[in-house]
Amino acid sequence: MTYDFPKLTLQQIRDITMGVYQLKQAPRYTESHLSDDNYMLQTCRDRPNLLRVKLTSRHSSSRVYSLWIEFSGDEVTGWYCTCKVGARVVGCCAHIASTMWYLGYSRWELETPSMCKYADSILNAKDVPLETDSDSDSDGFIEE
Repeated sequence: MTYDFPKLTLQQIRDITMGVYQLKQAPRYTESHLSDDNYMLQTCRDRPNLLRVKLTSRHSSSRVYSLWIEFSGDEVTGWYCTCKVGARVVGCCAHIASTMWYLGYSRWELETPSMCKYADSILNAKDVPLETDSDSDSDGFIEE
């Protein structure tokens, strides 16, 4: 991965979530999405500091949420999720928390229980050829 998502401490994530509930959910939530191949991470061609992730709901597999996380340097500067609580002004939803936990904390740890096996399955968007057929997504995001 060459995009520069910031390395975060658990305290930094707690400060964003405004509590511990979402942070406690993050490892299981992330692992369930990675093990089901339901973790779609996309980067924006024009704004490499903006990520979009699509996650299925824990409660309804037919519901897919889109979330965006913006970062700059060593900090997360903004976030939004399409779930019911995703537009919070204070704190963030479990979808945002699990994504920040995985990209900003877990992937930097030498050993994360049962998660290390997935680190090699993440691709860099610059290494994925652009789709040119009419079925490709034309919203400026490259799917990883």
